[in-house]
Amino acid sequence: MYGRDTIKWMIVALVLVFGFGTFARADFQNGLNAHKQGDYAIAFREFLALAETGHADSQAGLGVMYARGQGVVQDYAKAAKWYSKAAKQGNRIAQASLGSFYATGQGVPRDLVRAHMWFDRAASALPPGELRDRAVNNRDYVVGKQLSPVELYRSKIMVAVARGEHSEQEPIQIRVDLGKKDRVTRRFFPDRLTFEAGKLYKFVIHNPSRSKHYFTSYVFSKSVYTRKVQVMNDVGPDAKAIAEIKGDVREIEVLPGGTVEWWLVPITKGTITDLHCHIKENRFGHAIPGQTEVTTHAHFGMTGVIVIK
Repeated sequence: MYGRDTIKWMIVALVLVFGFGTFARADFQNGLNAHKQGDYAIAFREFLALAETGHADSQAGLGVMYARGQGVVQDYAKAAKWYSKAAKQGNRIAQASLGSFYATGQGVPRDLVRAHMWFDRAASALPPGELRDRAVNNRDYVVGKQLSPVELYRSKIMVAVARGEHSEQEPIQIRVDLGKKDRVTRRFFPDRLTFEAGKLYKFVIHNPSRSKHYFTSYVFSKSVYTRKVQVMNDVGPDAKAIAEIKGDVREIEVLPGGTVEWWLVPITKGTITDLHCHIKENRFGHAIPGQTEVTTHAHFGMTGVIVIK
């Protein structure tokens, strides 16, 4: 159904319709004209300058050139990088192409959940025609042949978040404290957290202690869709974000007095038991990175359970 031929077909289609942009910018039009004439050095220069400013059609253009090796060394990883930037801004052809990349593992790790998500977003936005039909067929093939019910649910949540369907939803706030206001307490408070799948949460992780701590749960990180992670300047209603991280999260380290807000949507239901803090200490309670013959905070009881209903 899909594979290298589909990827090549998507690339050719992208060359022909190029994201359905308005072509209002003269420098983009110059790049597009140069690309059509085979003057790839000029096309690459024009696209790169615009792409670095966030111009989605130019980012998609770089994806085409890296995927086909036009004026550059063929590099599927770089093609996927530029397709991803364009796709996140709504470029429909880049979305369909990125779906093919994820479906085949070309340029990115093979991920059928993300392949379905990008095919679905492209199919929902493309006008009627051959390209839309191909995106629909690829999406339906992934669903019918390869995605488990849990993976399909995860993909639908990711699509809903990407479309902003949770943007109007008031987030549910849950807070966990990493220790207490001392140097000796090694516990999560509370040590049992409950979430409901499909709901938007603002998960506040605060460290009131005088030691750094980790919030580590690899199973939980794979069971949620992360919208963003914000580093806060304080805890409470007047706190303001001073940094924001997007993308998948594996674990979070919070320094003494620090606060992080993890905006997420739980996806996979179940009971998760691998929550722990793996900071290592010697027998005097001092953190000593790099040593193995030591005790971890988890040994002192800094473990917990997370339930997604």
